Amino acid sequence: MNRGYVCLWRKIQDSPVFQNEGLLKVFVWCLIRANHKEIWVKVRTGRGFTEVKLQAGDFIFGRHSAAKELRMPAGTVWKRMLKLEKLNILNIEKDTHFSIVTIINWPIYQEGYKKEDSERDRQGTGKEHRQELKELKNNTYSQGSQEVLAYLNEKKGSHFKDDSNIRVRLKDGGTVEECKRIIDAKMKDPYFLENPKFLNPETLFRRKHWDKYLNEANSEDKGRGKW
Repeated sequence: MNRGYVCLWRKIQDSPVFQNEGLLKVFVWCLIRANHKEIWVKVRTGRGFTEVKLQAGDFIFGRHSAAKELRMPAGTVWKRMLKLEKLNILNIEKDTHFSIVTIINWPIYQEGYKKEDSERDRQGTGKEHRQELKELKNNTYSQGSQEVLAYLNEKKGSHFKDDSNIRVRLKDGGTVEECKRIIDAKMKDPYFLENPKFLNPETLFRRKHWDKYLNEANSEDKGRGKW
């Protein structure tokens, strides 16, 4: 038998099938036996064979082979199959040598489950993709902040290691070039030259200073005709 799985809905607990363990066993066996797609099968008919087309949810039934698999008397298996048919769970199309059993709600339950499962897979893939994008952005911000920090250390001859303020400014929409522009401007600012302790990542890239320092740096560049 092909490997795979079938859907068993929780609401089966409310069904009369669940109240009878023998009937439940036969019902689950039917689910397992049912084909999941259209298929042609060869069936013995007396001394010969015939080709039978089965749809999803169908399977060939023989009470004696079923009795062997289920380890039940053939008569008991047949009575339970008829009970399932009476409950409108399956349909039995009888033939001289075999019967075709159809799980009536197979398309609704089994195929519906696959669609929901596929949707969850797509959602999962989407979440994974968003997570990958997030990690990529974080890596980009981290690389950018390290570049700015290295630029500041080179200009000042310092050894700063904390780039957290720089990284936040980049996440807010700032760029590496803008950060470098602020560093260049403040390295020549008389106030910062008199107070070199403020030439640090925490002060230069504090949120409340960003717009002011960037505007000053841009104005200085324009004044020199850099733009």
